[in-house]
Amino acid sequence: MKNLLIICLVCIHVLSFAQAPEGVNYQAVIRTNTGDVLSNNAVGLQITLYQNTAGGTMVYQETFDASTDVFGLVNLVIGQGNVTSGSFELVDWSNGPFYLEIAVDENGGSNYETMGAQELMSVPYALYAKTAGNGPQGVQGEQGIQGETGAQGIQGETGAQGIQGETGPQGIQGETGDDGILPNGTLVGNTTFWDGTTWVVDNNNLFNAGGNIGLGTSLPGTKLEVANGDISINSPFKYKVKDAIDGDNFLMYEPTVDGIRLNGYDAVFITTTDGTNATNGQDLVVRNGRVGINTNTPSQGLLHVNGYYSDPFGNFTYYATGPNTGTAAGTNLNTSIFATHRIVAGEFNAISDERIKNIDGLSNSKQDLATLNEIEVTDYHMIDPSHGEKPVKKAIAQQLEKVYPQAVSKSTNCIPDIYKLADCKAGIIQIQNNLSSGERIRLIFENKEEITTVVSATANLIKTNQNHTGKVFVYGREVNDFRTVDYQAISMLNVSATQALLKRVEALELENAALKLKNEEFQDLKVELETLQKSVSLLIQDKTTAINQKD
Repeated sequence: MKNLLIICLVCIHVLSFAQAPEGVNYQAVIRTNTGDVLSNNAVGLQITLYQNTAGGTMVYQETFDASTDVFGLVNLVIGQGNVTSGSFELVDWSNGPFYLEIAVDENGGSNYETMGAQELMSVPYALYAKTAGNGPQGVQGEQGIQGETGAQGIQGETGAQGIQGETGPQGIQGETGDDGILPNGTLVGNTTFWDGTTWVVDNNNLFNAGGNIGLGTSLPGTKLEVANGDISINSPFKYKVKDAIDGDNFLMYEPTVDGIRLNGYDAVFITTTDGTNATNGQDLVVRNGRVGINTNTPSQGLLHVNGYYSDPFGNFTYYATGPNTGTAAGTNLNTSIFATHRIVAGEFNAISDERIKNIDGLSNSKQDLATLNEIEVTDYHMIDPSHGEKPVKKAIAQQLEKVYPQAVSKSTNCIPDIYKLADCKAGIIQIQNNLSSGERIRLIFENKEEITTVVSATANLIKTNQNHTGKVFVYGREVNDFRTVDYQAISMLNVSATQALLKRVEALELENAALKLKNEEFQDLKVELETLQKSVSLLIQDKTTAINQKD
């Protein structure tokens, strides 16, 4: 016989007495040596009673042909098997101790393999009570197994049995026996618990399914299943995921940041297995101080994104290193990173190389200066304060589109054109609107948000294709011409326009230099003219003096 079986969860728990077949109820779980229960299997069992020591004088032996249930449980009554030696009724239980040896044949035959022996403590001595004389008062026990009225007929008028109260012959159990016999369960696997007054059975407490443990469920499908409740880990203790040699992979509360810490020895993975997911595989990986998306070996920067989704954006504006800005049209763009709000960084580097481009020529800086002059800079603030509450001085996309369409792109997005809190009942929202059937709107609920379709609408009511009931914040409708300004394109336009201004300034500087030179020449002529004027004045003065003297 192969050494395949072990016996666990031995439970000797119910006695038979005089005026009924004598025996001891016995229950065990049969497992293989790998720990798996031996379910729905015929087994042969051999029970042997030894006196004084394990393997001592054999006083009784019997065999059983039994079957395990789905949980590997086997139930039998010792003393009512196929007797092979001795008589159970003639066992002198007062002349102990006694040892119970179990042997098993997992094939249901008689090729038994001994699983071990254990000493019988207080339980079999109840059989002694039917013939024993009055014994001395027993020592007060710690717990007490029997009921206050001796439900099984154990309680004697003078305490001869020693089970009930304070006068048992062996002093076996508690002071009054108020606890009573443990209650029977309703299902195999019921586990009793003390409710503060008595022992009770409740399937919603702890359930032992013979391999699987259920908390709050009598049908645990895994080694441990918790239903209708939480599992708490008190700080600073951890939930460890044990591998072959250590426990350095764990989940714990991190008190230094008041948050959850997930620790992996080499890396932490968040993985999906949906085959329709474009990033099916290692969706998010933290390794070597880097974060990887769709790669289990992030090696570029602190955030390494591998792959893309093909997203519909319609017309769009692109920007690359240098003055390479433009627009393009297409229904889908291969997008690796998308943000609905601004991105702030110390530097932005766009991949660019002349060898991957068809150069059409230099921008017309004079024309760019004229275009820049037509752009209107506007002061405004956002309707949705989550996009910022400070006053803003920038261009408006619709105005910019008229003079510089290259800097404006269109996409699908939601606008806050309703932006009110309303009541919703089974998907019907009471709110003023000018929506039409088929339009889509963004709704923000207490614990989620979604974009849903308008089934029908009146001036004061919207019927949607979802069934939520409660408060809802109606953000606004979805539009397919949501405009986005490419401020990098405006920046490049400004560079080109500035170059045109520079040329004008340089031309003016040259002209000014020429004018300065002419001005210097004029200054010299002015000095000469003033000298001549003085000379002529002197000559006229001398001539006048001479005429006066002659007269």
